[in-house]
Amino acid sequence: MPDKSGWFHCTRIHTILDGRLGISENKAMRILISTFFTLLLIGFAGRAYAQFGLSEPSDYDECIIEGMQGMQSVLAASYVAISCREKFPIVPVRTRSKNTCLFTYSMDEGFARVTQREWDSFASKNYESTPIELRDGLTDIQGDEVMAAWKKASADGNRPLARRIVNANMKSVKFPKGLTVDYVLSQNIPYCAK
Repeated sequence: MPDKSGWFHCTRIHTILDGRLGISENKAMRILISTFFTLLLIGFAGRAYAQFGLSEPSDYDECIIEGMQGMQSVLAASYVAISCREKFPIVPVRTRSKNTCLFTYSMDEGFARVTQREWDSFASKNYESTPIELRDGLTDIQGDEVMAAWKKASADGNRPLARRIVNANMKSVKFPKGLTVDYVLSQNIPYCAK
């Protein structure tokens, strides 16, 4: 059997451990072997961790469910929701429709895009709506221009123009009374851009 004791001196590890740090060859080999077995154990532990259902959540809903267990503070729950949204951001789904960015939300069916006429047909005694916000994808400058145009049309009494500006540039969600605005806003409102 050939002698391989000299291989260690030909490696970069020898240069770092022995040459620069002054660690002997025997001690360096023990460090290498213990590091190898530690990494091996970590690999097995990771597989076992995932196999017994102790792995990270796979989506936003699982993250919220796991994170909210034992929560008794609204502030802590908000931090959980923010953390889960950072881990699982909303995936943009662009639409080619030139329709509105008006949606309805129900617990059974989720979000549905509706026309202005459908939006207006929902009776205010049974439905509430989220605050109107700008469509996705508009810059701050574009948003300021939209708001200025809407304010001017409203001040001039030109309701049809004001409504067209809202339809073209804003998004909102109507939902049944009994749900809260915060709950609806936390439910992955569809991406809606021009």
